[in-house]
Amino acid sequence: MKNPGNIFHIVLPMILILGSAARGQLKSDEQRVAETLREVARETAAHVEAASAELRFNPEGVRLTVRQVFATALSERNTRIYTEPRPAADLVFVDIRRLVAVKAPLGERMTRREIQWDIGISIESRVKKMILWSRSFTGSAGDTLKGVVETGIEDFRTEEGESFLLTLLEPLLVAAAAVIVVVLLFTVRGS
Repeated sequence: MKNPGNIFHIVLPMILILGSAARGQLKSDEQRVAETLREVARETAAHVEAASAELRFNPEGVRLTVRQVFATALSERNTRIYTEPRPAADLVFVDIRRLVAVKAPLGERMTRREIQWDIGISIESRVKKMILWSRSFTGSAGDTLKGVVETGIEDFRTEEGESFLLTLLEPLLVAAAAVIVVVLLFTVRGS
């Protein structure tokens, strides 16, 4: 092995490119789910009568992306949002029975993605002590992705088990890897 720097020069950039491509795909799945749920959240927010609402989800560990869509719809209508019970606040209960992104190969260079949902929503007035509105939303929306991406089913009902430390360290590791690549590049050229 003449120059071990050449291995790092080739392998490390490939790892960084593949890692960022996989991370970008996850992001686009979350964006697609958010786009799909926006209309459901707007219709829900339109039925809240009180100036404030307690936003509760089942399961409790639903992804932040999903929580944010409903919180945004409520705040756009100037509704104050709580996560704990308040006597004057309407209870907005979002029961996410199914919310998945299903990806399957479609030919050699394409992937089919389908977002499927089954969500039950009810709004209860604590002041009037009655259910103001309830509805079930089911459906699916599909699109086609260029290229072959990781296939399977991604469940948006639960938060990913990624630790806070790992989330914090990931950008630092990418930056450190980039610095190492630049140092190796100049070291190999200088030799």
